[in-house]
Amino acid sequence: MRRAVDGWHAVLRIGAVDHRIWSKDAPVLGASYAAELPFDCDFDARAYAAGRLWRAIADSDDLARVHRFDLARDEWTHARSCI
Repeated sequence: MRRAVDGWHAVLRIGAVDHRIWSKDAPVLGASYAAELPFDCDFDARAYAAGRLWRAIADSDDLARVHRFDLARDEWTHARSCI
């Protein structure tokens, strides 16, 4: 990760693929992040790259365990709200 005049740049290596990300603000450990994609001439490339990053993260064993926990929690919450 490095700081530049336009924000923070990082290279995430997931498997054998490098994913480049940029943030205007310094990253915060434990924070949640979302991608904002401007509707400009590079939208298709940005959307493709965001999808590749999401699929790489989603294929991670750690994320799969967290996702299963989140689904179970959501199902429990929904079941409780229907009572």
